[in-house]
Amino acid sequence: MTSLIDRVLSIAGWSAETIRRLAGGSHRAVRYVVLVLLLVSAIPMAFVGSSPRPSDLSFEDMRSGRIPGTTTWGRLEGDLRRTTSAFGGLYELHDAKDAALYVIVITDADLPDGHAMVTGRISPRFAATGNVGSIDADVPAVPRVDEPIWLYLTPALIALVIALGIQRGYPVVRGDRRSEFFVAQAGDGEQVPVRWSGRIGREVVERAEARPGTVAVAPALDATEMDDLTIVDDGSAVIRTTRLRHHAAIREVRLCHVSGSDPGLELHPAASDIFLAFSDRAARDRLVARLL
Repeated sequence: MTSLIDRVLSIAGWSAETIRRLAGGSHRAVRYVVLVLLLVSAIPMAFVGSSPRPSDLSFEDMRSGRIPGTTTWGRLEGDLRRTTSAFGGLYELHDAKDAALYVIVITDADLPDGHAMVTGRISPRFAATGNVGSIDADVPAVPRVDEPIWLYLTPALIALVIALGIQRGYPVVRGDRRSEFFVAQAGDGEQVPVRWSGRIGREVVERAEARPGTVAVAPALDATEMDDLTIVDDGSAVIRTTRLRHHAAIREVRLCHVSGSDPGLELHPAASDIFLAFSDRAARDRLVARLL
């Protein structure tokens, strides 16, 4: 189950990140895409909701009066029979399930007997059996339209997936359990290979653009109860050093991609928010053991 959730969240995050990249790294453009997709769904749904159309009713609805007060235009299906009336223009539409129930159909048109669908202005009449009302028929009857609601909702569903991806980021950060034992810990100043992302001071690296490099932890020489956390990119002479308090809160995580996940670590040193991805759990556990 956890793997399935990881995969779904990763697809959402990947979708948002792909749009961001195609838009030249603009986070605002991703939000505009979500807004446009919601509008694409909302416009036809609003049209469907505001278009007048007859309500589908049953003979039982007519007999018992279970019809909303605002409903005056309805649709009934049944067996149509011509009646003998001094006034003319009258038919009876009988319930196919219970022929004893019928409504009077008022129309000047010549309608064929047999199974029929009738739409028009309804006048229900409570009765245990027999005549349960009348309908002033439309000619021709308004056909039933099966709206492709799922087609209209599809852009909104896509928008929700992208919005979830915006909120979760990519790769998706998910909590991971801490190892019960630590076989060894990284030594002071030992360089551990990682891919890092996040914020160090004013420098920001997106999680999807994590940089390969090394991380090392050593006691601060000019402060007690503090460590120096140093990150160096591969092939670069730039050294980034920030302070991390001894036994500071750290969080073991999984950095979930569409194709899998990497063991990771979330740290919050001074003026920084850092994610470290490791090649395996053993490498992460060695650094965690040093920080603990």
